Amino acid sequence: MPKQCIFQVRYHRMNLDEIVTASFYDVKFILSSDAHKPENVGRVDDAYANALNAEIENTRIVNLR
Repeated sequence: MPKQCIFQVRYHRMNLDEIVTASFYDVKFILSSDAHKPENVGRVDDAYANALNAEIENTRIVNLR
């Protein structure tokens, strides 16, 4: 069985070109938050904005509710 690759979209320091390039491949995406500050754990709005700017379809993001 082939393994599925999941590309992490972070909340900051993401190059839009990196996300767009990853979107050309058969990968899913996962949104991550800033775990360096407790108040930001689980907050993925900036990562989601990065995914939207790269035109990633919601169906390819594994941790959307």
